[in-house]
Amino acid sequence: MYQKRDHFELDEAEASRRYFQKFDGILRHLFNLIESEAEQKKIRQHEVEIFRKYLGNIVNTFTALSYKYLMTEQLSDAYGRNLEMDRVNSGFPVYSEILKMANDAMQVSNYLSSLPKRTAIMEDMIREILSENKEPVNLQYAMAQRTYYEILAEEKMFWAQNHPCLTWAMSRDYQRNSFVVDWAIYDSQTNLPVIYTMEIEVSGSEPFMKDQEDWPRLQSYLLAQSMSSLKLLTIGQGIDKDFENVHPMSLRRFTLGPMHSRHFTKQNVVIDSILEDTKAPVGEDWIFGWTIETLLTKNSKVERTGIFRRQEIQLFDIDSMDTEMVELGATSIERSIVTPLSVYQTIRERNPVSLRDFRKYAVNPNGGLLSYS
Repeated sequence: MYQKRDHFELDEAEASRRYFQKFDGILRHLFNLIESEAEQKKIRQHEVEIFRKYLGNIVNTFTALSYKYLMTEQLSDAYGRNLEMDRVNSGFPVYSEILKMANDAMQVSNYLSSLPKRTAIMEDMIREILSENKEPVNLQYAMAQRTYYEILAEEKMFWAQNHPCLTWAMSRDYQRNSFVVDWAIYDSQTNLPVIYTMEIEVSGSEPFMKDQEDWPRLQSYLLAQSMSSLKLLTIGQGIDKDFENVHPMSLRRFTLGPMHSRHFTKQNVVIDSILEDTKAPVGEDWIFGWTIETLLTKNSKVERTGIFRRQEIQLFDIDSMDTEMVELGATSIERSIVTPLSVYQTIRERNPVSLRDFRKYAVNPNGGLLSYS
């Protein structure tokens, strides 16, 4: 692997394939994690489908990238065939990889029309193998690229910005409409996918889904404020101040990752030591993080905002005696890790202080999850 600051290029074919195989397994375990979190009431029922949607998009993104970089090491560097990943902070591909993929998606029609058809590439590959007795490396590259662009054309991806979606929800107040808003980003500061959900109540006579002012403005606001460095309280208070008829009742941020691996990352001394000592088989040498931050409204008050105007202001539920929550600007935060059973057993034996407050999910040999507090 080639080092570039805190980013690494996977310049070996075997390492690149193992990396994508590892993520494919981890991401599929997260679907089971969603179900387990829902059973424990940590994820609300309406959020389950939201997570399935975004996780499916992330799976498609990794599948596409695996084809884009399938020929790592077998072609010269001039082809730019190496995936760049964040080895120090997240374990995920760097933000620029997602931007390059979005640019490719914008040109997918032109690229597919310029490539030979799949059947023609296959015929030429067979001819080179049988008639010329050589490995058809360039044709394999062409097939991998065609598959990459076909996935971009046919499947939904997880982009740098995944724009807000609005869903009507059961209203608590007959004078107001309730909605669930969901959106997601690939955070440029952390190189991690982050999913947001928000429950809002909307006052006013205009149907919010058809509102030509507040709903478009709210979408832009949410995308502009979706940075991991911003507190949920800051985001919630900004909505409350700038949108007179929109009342945020809850705001949640779900951070997927980081991914720790003995072969691919160097992030945390304690975790690196656990993975090294476990010496788990290839594909089972990982720990994956999962964080849920929640901000809830506990009450509201009416404040004067002008000579003739008053506005409802939300009072957010943050325990003033809990210094961590005050610092984070959240009602609660829950941290979890998912890991193969062999790694979990090492964690349990060592019981490191830094992981004691994490809920731990161990993947058993059958692929199911075992939950431990």
